[in-house]
Amino acid sequence: MGRRIYVVSKIKTHYREVIYIHPYTPMLDPLTLPLSLPALIRRIPNEVAGFSHSEIKDDYIRNAKIIIIDIHWHLSLLGAVELVRKIRRLNPKVKVVAGGITASEYAKILVDSFDIDYVIRGDAEIPLPSLVAALLNDQRNIKLVPNIVGKYGFETPWDYCLTQSDLDENEFYDINFFPTYKTRIINIHKRHKRWTPGAYPHLLSFRGCPLDCKSCAGGKVEQKKLFKRERVVRSPERFRSDLDTLAADPDIRFVTAINDFITLLPEHYSSAVLTKKFDLKLNYDFASAPALPMLNLLLKSFAGGVICFSCDKKHLTSSELNNPEHMIRLIAEVKRTGQYIPVLHYNGSFLAQDKEYRKWLKCVHKRAKPLLRDAASWWADYPQPDENGCAKSEYFYKFMNYNKTIKTLNLAMNKCLEGAAQMIDANLPAAFVMELRKFHIKIEDFLRAPSLYV
Repeated sequence: MGRRIYVVSKIKTHYREVIYIHPYTPMLDPLTLPLSLPALIRRIPNEVAGFSHSEIKDDYIRNAKIIIIDIHWHLSLLGAVELVRKIRRLNPKVKVVAGGITASEYAKILVDSFDIDYVIRGDAEIPLPSLVAALLNDQRNIKLVPNIVGKYGFETPWDYCLTQSDLDENEFYDINFFPTYKTRIINIHKRHKRWTPGAYPHLLSFRGCPLDCKSCAGGKVEQKKLFKRERVVRSPERFRSDLDTLAADPDIRFVTAINDFITLLPEHYSSAVLTKKFDLKLNYDFASAPALPMLNLLLKSFAGGVICFSCDKKHLTSSELNNPEHMIRLIAEVKRTGQYIPVLHYNGSFLAQDKEYRKWLKCVHKRAKPLLRDAASWWADYPQPDENGCAKSEYFYKFMNYNKTIKTLNLAMNKCLEGAAQMIDANLPAAFVMELRKFHIKIEDFLRAPSLYV
């Protein structure tokens, strides 16, 4: 699949038949895209122009034939509904296509009540380009496109699932279709010289997790509901090629690994990928406690960064704690490098309810002195879809109302703190920046769990 390059001037002066718009999403960074989106856009044979909801011009909507929007997180629901209302006001005839986990869970509600033409359920690598081609060329072929839910009861069989071949073919790091997003990413990498935030580019070693966590969409059982398949793993050769590509990009200084390929895949996989030192910093999030040799393999393969450990054996979704002595040794090993910062993630709900959990965390914190962070919000309000991947409608309206109230002082404060931290990181000496970052996290954690510091 050839590489397609778009420049800002072309997108500003030429309309596209197919455009992508990212709806307002009240996250710390509202311009956070679903991880697979660049690969899906790249599969579309037509040129696609990408925009955020705040920059899209009315004329682009008026001249489009197809508009793609993502509804991945439930935080996107209200923004997506408001965006569709604007689209319909400007261009009643345009076809609106939505995808993402939340869109998949609420496909029938979205097409029946909120004027979205088609929702793609589950994996979209084949359905999305096929649907775009059918809408532009011969709409009779739409019935041949898998995984589609449409208006007036239209539905096609949900019989496409991602394969390893498809996952290996995916190109996750071409974001030229979305110039403002690319500019934003370049600026983030310029500002973060030392501290590695959990931002693009993300390393995608697999889709679907072997852990059976009930409150996570990536869990073994939940993944089967949402995607009709088991876990799919990117080949180690393809994954290593991704790292080579990113290390050679002068605009990329760090990578984010939210898929823990060290503890969730066999050891030989990591050994096949981490064959040299990559000129990249790393933000890595362990789902469980790794073996010490595997941690050392990871540490020597990158130039520094942030290493996040989980208190428990199921990525903060259980109270089954890791061995405290082993965790203390792991944190000490990270500190010993002088290039990485250890962060210990905990679940605030367990901390409040479980005395043993609190005792474990106090012990490890006192002896190892990692930075602490309550990361339980990652699994907040997971709607537990049924066996057909459909979530209850009451959750839909709960999420809609939640989105109306999330623009709070807390979100504004976090944005101000993060903006100040980025400015300091870009302009002040390394030692001062690191101490300030540590202080920033300590303030956040004290507000969440003050008893740990008493």
